[in-house]
Amino acid sequence: MFMATYRLMFPINGKQFNPLTLSCIRKFTSAQDFTTSKGNVEENPLPPKPKKPLNIFVQYVESIKDKLLKEYPDYKHKDILKKASEKWAQIDPKIKQDLKDQYLEQNSIYKQKLIDYENSLSDKQKMQIKELQKKRQIKDLKRSEIKQKLIEFGKPKHPLTSFMLFLRDKRLTKNPQVPYKDWMNNVTEEWKNITIEIKNKYNAEAKELIEKYKIDMKKWKEDMIRAGHHNIVKPNIKHKSESLKYKE
Repeated sequence: MFMATYRLMFPINGKQFNPLTLSCIRKFTSAQDFTTSKGNVEENPLPPKPKKPLNIFVQYVESIKDKLLKEYPDYKHKDILKKASEKWAQIDPKIKQDLKDQYLEQNSIYKQKLIDYENSLSDKQKMQIKELQKKRQIKDLKRSEIKQKLIEFGKPKHPLTSFMLFLRDKRLTKNPQVPYKDWMNNVTEEWKNITIEIKNKYNAEAKELIEKYKIDMKKWKEDMIRAGHHNIVKPNIKHKSESLKYKE
């Protein structure tokens, strides 16, 4: 879907390529271009609202997603995200600054488009938007209540990745006088350079934890269904009489 992997691997004009100069970013810009004339507003009761640019980390994930999927074909979506977060923690500070600069530029364009959009709306359309916002708030409130219930009912927490386990251990010996940013940079650099033996140790621990998590989750979901709490488990698990198989 995206040309991100290719563009990351092959710099342009011999310079270090900025991962945000991607086709997906160009698509983002073109997707925001819509006519705000009164004629079009009348034809379309509620014209499409400009989309806020994706945050820096999400754009970074999109830029390396294809590469990660090739490297880890058996990984699920959430595992790919965790792996991307590890790489994000180790990214070159210059590239990260470029990402921030380009995001600011995208956000500036978005704000101007949003002003144009709001100026194009009729009073009736503004009322429609307010009603939609109220419905969304109610939906968000219900989601928040479900999240709180998950905590109350003891839903197992997703385990740490190998890097996060390493980070946890290093935090025990952190010098309080060292700024957190500097400490984090030092730890990520140390992680990149540790021996295969040590890294394998953390990988093995992470694998063991994820296997235990899957077992705990399966049991927890079965317990919730038996207790009648069908509404707080995944929608595709409807009743205990059905198959309790669930693919994480």
